[in-house]
Amino acid sequence: MTSPIPGYDNQASIAKIMGDDPKHGFTPQELVASVYPHNGKPQPVSGWTYSNTNYILAQMIIEKAGGKPYADVLRGLFDQVGLKNTYYEENLYPASITDRMVSGYFFNHDPADEPLAPLLGQDVKNDSVSWMQGAGGIVSSMQDVSRWARALYEGPLLADKQRSELMTVVSDKTGEPIDGPSKDHPSAFGLGVGAGLRTALGAYWYYQGMTLGYRVLYGYFPKNGAVIILGLNSQPDDKQNHNGALLEEIYGLLHQAGKIE
Repeated sequence: MTSPIPGYDNQASIAKIMGDDPKHGFTPQELVASVYPHNGKPQPVSGWTYSNTNYILAQMIIEKAGGKPYADVLRGLFDQVGLKNTYYEENLYPASITDRMVSGYFFNHDPADEPLAPLLGQDVKNDSVSWMQGAGGIVSSMQDVSRWARALYEGPLLADKQRSELMTVVSDKTGEPIDGPSKDHPSAFGLGVGAGLRTALGAYWYYQGMTLGYRVLYGYFPKNGAVIILGLNSQPDDKQNHNGALLEEIYGLLHQAGKIE
């Protein structure tokens, strides 16, 4: 996340379409093009800035290099790890999947999300996921998320060199390479994974995926091999998103109960 490419989901043009037409089917090309407006140059970002455009570009590169749809590449990875309840669609999920999902609600009143106001209080589980695609269009059970997290850091999914690249991080503050999270740089980012340091948790790996109606956070703790998954069916204002504090509280309760060291 150190490229100078802005995030397409921060563009008012994309948000307006999402708010006005929740079933709209975006193409990857449409999402990427939105950050390069015809009426001027995009405003580049610097340092470390989370940009979902990077994921869409990676999706397009994977399809071009692999010669097959991105969904097929993901299915191969899911099967390799033994994920039985994990799915990817580029637009609309079929009823066979959505009927098994809990409803998800959009409650975000942050000023930047004003174009999404028509979605406030609405159940979004049947809406298009085309605005996410390679940036987060996956639906999964919490058990499968746990299996995936463990496979990333422990299992045979990645060769040693690949895992080393995955876990090579930069500071979320500066975007500069660092050895790992520290007191001065408590949050770092690798290849799609986060590294954190909290007094109550020690060093840990994590990732939080957030869509218009859902939030899922995993934490992997290398000192004891514990994996904790949190799933919530809403997207609230930023100030109401306390998943990190909740993860810390759950970890503490499990530690007190002797379930983890």
